[in-house]
Amino acid sequence: MGKQEILKNKFSSLFIIFICLFNMTACNNTVVHNKGTSEKEKMGGFEFNYGLPNLSQTPMIHKIKENEDYTASVEVKNHFAEKTDFRLYIFLDNKMANFEYNKDNVEYIDISLEKGEGKGHTFSIDNITKGRHELIALLVLKPDKSLTNQDFIDYVNFSKRFIIIAGEESIETSVNKESILIDNKKNDKSINATYLTPIDSPNTPDKAITLINEHKNERRATLNFWNDSPNKSYTILGLYNNQQIELDQQNIVAKNVGQVSIDVNIPIDKERKTNNIIFLIVENMDSTPDHPSEGILSTNKITIVSEA
Repeated sequence: MGKQEILKNKFSSLFIIFICLFNMTACNNTVVHNKGTSEKEKMGGFEFNYGLPNLSQTPMIHKIKENEDYTASVEVKNHFAEKTDFRLYIFLDNKMANFEYNKDNVEYIDISLEKGEGKGHTFSIDNITKGRHELIALLVLKPDKSLTNQDFIDYVNFSKRFIIIAGEESIETSVNKESILIDNKKNDKSINATYLTPIDSPNTPDKAITLINEHKNERRATLNFWNDSPNKSYTILGLYNNQQIELDQQNIVAKNVGQVSIDVNIPIDKERKTNNIIFLIVENMDSTPDHPSEGILSTNKITIVSEA
């Protein structure tokens, strides 16, 4: 069975049941069945909770004073049958943010939990300027575990999205974005999936990149995803290892319903044997979502092996 057939059957050989029990504490509960893992890992899951200080409910819009520090907390509970690692990143206005955690200035938080263990982690972002800001919390499952074979493993990145308004309420964003119009081909028969393909191959799911070798300092690829509405805007965020990928087409508008394909350059750290890659596609960044996990697409797990 090829990758395209797997995608059509919701990745049946790597079946994952995703249950999002939304309440105002912004909780994700996830149950995972992954054929490519050990027996202990085959069934399990985790909870990903996001909250604000002194509030039992977490609204989608967070209001603070102008130039005030923004403070929030995340709680992760491990329901896998063995110790599991996670990594938390925070994006503010399309950029990976530095933030304060345990009195240190950090770019991410490593979270390692024993079976059944849960922990809370409080972080702060200094001096949020006046206006509207977009915040995305990205939790990555097993961030340093690289692929060793050509498995298409989905649902390894989980995101929550909120709006911060500092000072007087404003519907205007603090970041001046210029969007590129993508005149994509109309197609009602494409598969609703998000994946990378090599730059010189057809942009079809059976060519999706999972594990690939690269001897250069960068890898050119094509990012593919499904657009369900005419003239819909997207913001694209990419990470290689723990660094953000600079993209020429970060903010786009897809003209037609159908598959969208854009070229991306992925830097390769030659000092590392393996490079793990993540892409997020955020729908209508200037809107306010109804749910913290709404409107964020993610690629499958991707490992690029650096060759001399």
